[in-house]
Amino acid sequence: RSEVDSGSDDFRFGAEGRLLGFNMGLLYGHRDYRDRTDYFLSAASLGNNPANFARLFTFNRAYPIDGDTDYVNYFLQQTFAERFDLTGRVIYSFSDTVFNMEENTTGRDNSNNFVDQDLFIITGSSKRSQIRGDLGVTWRATDKFRLSNTFTCYDFDISGSNVLSQDQRRRNAAGNPIAAVFDNDTSQRTTAYRRYSNLIEGDYQFSTSFAVNLGYRYTHRDVAIWGFDTDANPTGNEVPFDPHSDESVNTTHAIITGFKAKPHANWSIYGDIEHGTADNVFTRLANYDYTNYRFRSQANFSEFSFNVSAMARRNDNPARSIVDPTREFINEVRTRNFSVSADWTPTQEFTLSGGYTYLYLTSLSDIEVPGVTPRNGVSEFYIRDSYYFIDANLNFKRVAFFGSYRFNDDNGQGSRSIPPFTSPNIVQSYPMQMHSPEFRVAIKLHRNIDWNIGYQYYKYEDVFTPAQNYKAHLPYTSLRFYFGKSAEDRY
Repeated sequence: RSEVDSGSDDFRFGAEGRLLGFNMGLLYGHRDYRDRTDYFLSAASLGNNPANFARLFTFNRAYPIDGDTDYVNYFLQQTFAERFDLTGRVIYSFSDTVFNMEENTTGRDNSNNFVDQDLFIITGSSKRSQIRGDLGVTWRATDKFRLSNTFTCYDFDISGSNVLSQDQRRRNAAGNPIAAVFDNDTSQRTTAYRRYSNLIEGDYQFSTSFAVNLGYRYTHRDVAIWGFDTDANPTGNEVPFDPHSDESVNTTHAIITGFKAKPHANWSIYGDIEHGTADNVFTRLANYDYTNYRFRSQANFSEFSFNVSAMARRNDNPARSIVDPTREFINEVRTRNFSVSADWTPTQEFTLSGGYTYLYLTSLSDIEVPGVTPRNGVSEFYIRDSYYFIDANLNFKRVAFFGSYRFNDDNGQGSRSIPPFTSPNIVQSYPMQMHSPEFRVAIKLHRNIDWNIGYQYYKYEDVFTPAQNYKAHLPYTSLRFYFGKSAEDRY
């Protein structure tokens, strides 16, 4: 059982204004967090396997946590002579967390020994400072050509340490004392992360109906990790001081190009391609090698509005095994996303919307199954998800109706069979269906009061694990109060 007791307090203060021709703003915030949740057994437990000797007579765990965060967000913006724009932002935050854990267990172990006390006491703390700066400049060289540059730097440091002590007292089945177990461990880790990137991009407007853009992004990252471990075990095998350190430097490049076309005053088409490498934080793997394609079309004709978008992503992550540097591992992810939607607004009082989205994802990863003789295999993951929706809004002077229906259908791996347990290959997916209709009515009871009443239904069906199927009925109601002069205009 557990008794949950947690809470937080948030405070924010901000100001915006204009100084020396610059638009600027400052936001300061502070957050306190505390958790006093306790875990315990209300009665003795035989465990998951009552046939063995292991038993729990008592179990208690207290895990108090206290933390606070301070953050500052400052921005400025200025346009000079309608040709040169300068925008900057700096975000700084500092978090400090202190925790303690005291856990005590009594019972019997697997060898049928009495455990009169198995006490763990852990104390620790962590700190995280973070700063991010963004500086963007845009120069409108001519009425058709615009050049922009965005520089971003990101820096954070994480440090933490903890001290663990154990005091275990046992007796054998005959009641004779067994040598006590004592342990005292100390660990400390520090991570320093530095990253900056620069994106330079040019846009050219050939005409009012066609424009292109071309850009290049450079990113550099430097990560350093160091720390130490000590083990003051009085029974032997002490580790007085075991230092750790590692540093990694990485660089990536990317090219971005795109276009914007306007064949008709009410029809716009956008497209872009991005190709390059992207880094992995806190891993030894090589950079991602990716190519992204995106396309979007918007059209508005009389009472109708249409949206069509498509996205294709190729993402490869080559790497080498740490255990066997001669072996290469490759993770290949192929993603396709297609979406279409339409809106019909014949009058101001009635709106009907509907759409469909299809998500296609295939992931193939080289794996090595551990064992006496390790075996090479492939892990496969599939998503084939179709999502449908339809919404309707009907508004009268004092009453408004809303209705919707949403449906998800993921076929997952389809007809692909799951390999036998002895195979080093893995095929995974989560085929499921999800139905979610909803309706809501809003009634204006008074100039200052609205009454909302609604109902939502969920039906989830899992193909592989029907035990997780569920249905949920969620009726709800609420009152909304309006104050001020704007409330007088609601009639």
